[in-house]
Amino acid sequence: MPAILAAQQPAVRLIKMKRFVKYIGLLLFCFCLGCASANLSNLPIKHPLPIDGITIRDNQILHDGDVFAELIFYFTAELSESPGEAYLFSSETQHRGLAIYYKTQEELVWIFPEEGRDEDVERGYFRARGQTDGYVGWVYDVSISEDGKYVYWKKPGLMSQSSYVYSVEHGVSKLIERDWN
Repeated sequence: MPAILAAQQPAVRLIKMKRFVKYIGLLLFCFCLGCASANLSNLPIKHPLPIDGITIRDNQILHDGDVFAELIFYFTAELSESPGEAYLFSSETQHRGLAIYYKTQEELVWIFPEEGRDEDVERGYFRARGQTDGYVGWVYDVSISEDGKYVYWKKPGLMSQSSYVYSVEHGVSKLIERDWN
């Protein structure tokens, strides 16, 4: 009987090895699929930018002098230099909401937070909805790339600061970097 078991062990090892290779292959496939889907250029273009004639003025993306899109900030706070007041961020201005208005399509798209602050905007003031609206419920250092294709912004966290990019053409945000404090 032990001789039969000894003869079966290499076959069992071979089967286990084949399963292991299949699992590794499946994991690599899923990883590659995830990397491909995370690339902004693979997404459909919702708001095509013209090829030339793009300029940036303040918070506006212009095409041949006309507004193509405009950043809109909601519930902005300016930090003062009063003694005893803590600076939360490296920026002097932060916002509770950030949206982009595509003038050509008359569409308002929320960048942060993604679900928007429509109720607060209608009411006319910001109302906190929990702990996430405290320290981490802000965006700051908002800028538009020179070609008008991207909006860059930062968001604080409890232990890190995150940098994001919003694709103006694709209408989606993506985490670029997380800086651990």
